[in-house]
Amino acid sequence: MKIIDSSPIIAFYSELSNPNLLHKFIELGYELRIPKGVFSELENGRTSEILKSSIADGKIKILADLSSEETLHFKNRHPYLGKGEIEVILWWLKLKSDANKHYCILDDKKARKVAGKYNVVFTGTIGLIDLLHKKQAITQNERMEFITKLSVSGFRIKGIS
Repeated sequence: MKIIDSSPIIAFYSELSNPNLLHKFIELGYELRIPKGVFSELENGRTSEILKSSIADGKIKILADLSSEETLHFKNRHPYLGKGEIEVILWWLKLKSDANKHYCILDDKKARKVAGKYNVVFTGTIGLIDLLHKKQAITQNERMEFITKLSVSGFRIKGIS
């Protein structure tokens, strides 16, 4: 299961204009999930209609609510994280008994640092593109094309190779 924050959704749906690229993970046997906090961050933005369509089609599922006490406690410990980032990390922690099957998809540097403190297994948008290449769902040329397109768009990426 991929527990996805808002920036990878924006990257695939808007910056790359290629939601089907993200949906390839379903064909590879992965489940795509977003916490309700991520949905609320995106529901009125530029990816809103595509995201709602993906949810209606069952390609992406919204995870159940977390308790407000739980999210508030985590927010108090990490006030610089957004609601979506907090919920992505908390959901992974809830599911960590199956850690080999679940990944957080986070691009934000501060969120990744917090995730690391909790031993959360995570990757980012570029990691997803690399995994698609590794699984032979895209070619090396497509991989480079997507990474270049993200780079040119101003999407914040680190360690392009």
